[in-house]
Amino acid sequence: MRKRNDTGDHYLQMYPELKKWINQCIICQATGYKPEMPEHISREFSMAAQNIKGYFNPIYVNELNICVQCEKIVASKQLGDIKMELQKIIGDFSVCKISNIDQVDFTREFVFLSKTSDEISLVCETNCVPSNIIAVEHGWKALKISGILDFGMVGVIAKISKLLAESEIAVFVISTYNTDYILLKTESFDNGVKVLMHNGYVIK
Repeated sequence: MRKRNDTGDHYLQMYPELKKWINQCIICQATGYKPEMPEHISREFSMAAQNIKGYFNPIYVNELNICVQCEKIVASKQLGDIKMELQKIIGDFSVCKISNIDQVDFTREFVFLSKTSDEISLVCETNCVPSNIIAVEHGWKALKISGILDFGMVGVIAKISKLLAESEIAVFVISTYNTDYILLKTESFDNGVKVLMHNGYVIK
């Protein structure tokens, strides 16, 4: 964990090239220097490593950027005591039912496509909705769970959904290989963010 939070952050802002020697857990957000950091990490700043060690404690994270403490919680599937960071996705989204994928713009940053024996569904930015829609619902905004979620982690979405449901806020969840996206109706978005922040989630 950090020793002197604000001072350490300020130091890294001054010398951003040193951030490569910093680890941060994607779950608890604990920040520290990499245990393998050598004594001399910069030709320009001879005291850089010593300064970093003065501002931070060492912290080990695994290949998923999860610290040892949170890794143990994940392994025991006890996610109730930890909170995650979520990112606001800029822009509005629409949920569509389309006849085919010919007009889907896959060059856009966010394109969520699914196909079953009954339908082809598309979630995309509202300004990129194709013309060959069969049905569409506009007015969604999105949050992204930061980092990469391990497939063994349970209860992540269930806990978020429960908190929002208790405030009568409906959610629409999209899962990708790396993480989950949580869509809320535009009129409920700000309230949903407040609910999550009140319950300890970090929203950026």
